[in-house]
Amino acid sequence: FISSIDTNGNTLFYKEYQWGGNNIGYTVHPTPDGGFVMGGVSVGLVLSMIDQSTIIKTDSVGNIEWRRAFGDRWVDYKAFCTVTDSNTIIASMTQNVKGDDNWPWDGLHKNYVVCLDMNGDVLWDRFLGKSGRFLNTTTTTVKQLSDGNILFIGSEQDFFAGIIGYTHKMTP
Repeated sequence: FISSIDTNGNTLFYKEYQWGGNNIGYTVHPTPDGGFVMGGVSVGLVLSMIDQSTIIKTDSVGNIEWRRAFGDRWVDYKAFCTVTDSNTIIASMTQNVKGDDNWPWDGLHKNYVVCLDMNGDVLWDRFLGKSGRFLNTTTTTVKQLSDGNILFIGSEQDFFAGIIGYTHKMTP
């Protein structure tokens, strides 16, 4: 769902987005056209897939303009996004790069970054860091810094070493 409230706590609008399974939102940011972009995960958005990293763009009152799912048939997870000064959307998410049909939540995951224009078209994409096991290989925050560069924080989970936190900085 998305809910907009004023400074007094009064509801300006409230929208729910329902489709099969569980859907979790992680981030929301205003866009230059007065709308919003949200990052999260959807279960059952694409019926042949389990969990998909999802980016949704809405108008100023929360009506969906477009929705993009990323990943393959195994578990992909946790999309976080921001809007840059150049009016692009940077989203980071967990992508399963080598799944396991017997246990789809396992497998090797990598952190994945994508840059979209305001129409939802991919301008570029990159995998970050090394592959890790389980869903703790994830980026949890993406932010544009005052110098224009993009900063990500998150973690990578290695089966033997445990969970390792990281910071990754890249140019836009």
